[in-house]
Amino acid sequence: MEFERKLQKIKVRYFPPGIILDILDSDGYLDNKSIDLLNLNENSDVQYLVHQINEKEPLTIKYKSKIQKVIESIYIFI
Repeated sequence: MEFERKLQKIKVRYFPPGIILDILDSDGYLDNKSIDLLNLNENSDVQYLVHQINEKEPLTIKYKSKIQKVIESIYIFI
């Protein structure tokens, strides 16, 4: 049986800046993965940040555009 994980939700944390990924595994267990964006500022390259997140959490590759939109929503409040 193949181990499958699915991204359920992307949550936003404005202070300190970050995102929380709710990941559902094949056993029905819901896991939270917190990703800090402490260096996010007005000069940040959002596409590069998304690329770094994809390298650390390969599951996020197919959700790249959604994650980018969420990070951009945090960026507005900085």
